[in-house]
Amino acid sequence: MFSKQRGLSLLSVVFLLIVVGGGLLLGMKITPTVTEYLEIKKALKKAAEKGDTPASVRGAFDLIASAGYITSIGGKDIAVTKRGDKVIASVAYQKKIELIAPVSLVIDYEASSE
Repeated sequence: MFSKQRGLSLLSVVFLLIVVGGGLLLGMKITPTVTEYLEIKKALKKAAEKGDTPASVRGAFDLIASAGYITSIGGKDIAVTKRGDKVIASVAYQKKIELIAPVSLVIDYEASSE
C-alpha cells in the first residue's frame, strides 16, 4: 500500500548546491582570462602581419591591445622571430586567479602568431 519514498535528502541537496556553486564560481573567474587569451592570439596574428621588424610588431601589438582591452601583457613581453620572410610573434605568461581567500589558481598561457 505504501510506496517507497524517492528523491534527494537534505544533505544531498546541500552537497549538490555546493558542487554546482563551486563550478559556477570557477567558470565565472576563468572565463575573462580565457577570452583575454583568445584576444591576445588574434592580436599577435594581426601584429605579425602588419610589422616586419620586432619594434614595429611590438608597436602594432600595443595599438591592437589597447583597443582590445588586453591588460595582462604588453608589446615588451612579446618574442619576435623571423622564419624566412615570415615574422612570428609569440608570448608565454601566467595568470593568477584568486578563488577564495588562501586558494588561487594559476594558468599558464602560450600564444603564437603561427
